Amino acid sequence: MRVRRVVGCGARRETYTVVGDDGHVVEPVDDFLAMCTDREYSPNTIRARAHDLVLWLRFLAAVHVELSAVSAEHVDQFAGWLRRPVDAGRLVAADSVFPVREATTVNRALDSVYMFYEFLARRGVKVAAQLVVVRRRVGGEDRSFLAGIAPGTSAVRPTKLKTVKRRPATLTDGQVQAVLDGCVRLRDRFLMALMFETGCRIGQALVLRHEDIDTDRRSIVLLPREDNVNRARGKNRESKEIPVRRSLCDLYVDYLFAEYGELESDYVFANLWGRAGRGADVY
Repeated sequence: MRVRRVVGCGARRETYTVVGDDGHVVEPVDDFLAMCTDREYSPNTIRARAHDLVLWLRFLAAVHVELSAVSAEHVDQFAGWLRRPVDAGRLVAADSVFPVREATTVNRALDSVYMFYEFLARRGVKVAAQLVVVRRRVGGEDRSFLAGIAPGTSAVRPTKLKTVKRRPATLTDGQVQAVLDGCVRLRDRFLMALMFETGCRIGQALVLRHEDIDTDRRSIVLLPREDNVNRARGKNRESKEIPVRRSLCDLYVDYLFAEYGELESDYVFANLWGRAGRGADVY
């Protein structure tokens, strides 16, 4: 059983599906992923959901339970199996070492499973409806501006692991400078400096076009694009203009003159060493 990338429909040029060991798509999962595609979820999100459901199907196969015969208890067992994947009926020594998934990763997989069964419940699948628990909200639970207006019920996903909130780790100025000094190529140094200064993600950086950088105004525009040859994507849904320092603009110009040269490409970051200049070789 595996995840396969396929041609999407509508605004999405690509999406994902799950193929069984017999070479055929797993229809309920394929229909769910098609729904995610129709709702224009990010392909990266759809791929993650597909991999989560592959794990779910493998777990069900290990415990010999059909997709349409699951219960809330199986979801609980799945959460434990994700943390320590031991086959049913197999005894393992207490001091054995397993690669343990983080609670946040497990919760994401559980979220995918519940989304899948909520989808099936809307189709009238009875066993799926049993996994979708609806309860009435009590006072103080919903502090949104719609409190008191929206219906007083909400869907509950019973199985969820506790997570520890951690502050994101940051680099000191000295560590940032060490990273920049360690870059041999101007391209790589500009890429690192760009992400440090603007706070953009790697996907947002790799979709940059030359037209997005205005050295006169000292600004960079991050645009959401779907038609990227390198399949990179940012999570921003709207364009965002970010002011930058002159030193970053100067580094961009140095990179263009010293390394980019006469390459005809719209992309700022490209594979300049090797088969440079080909569409598939965008950085």
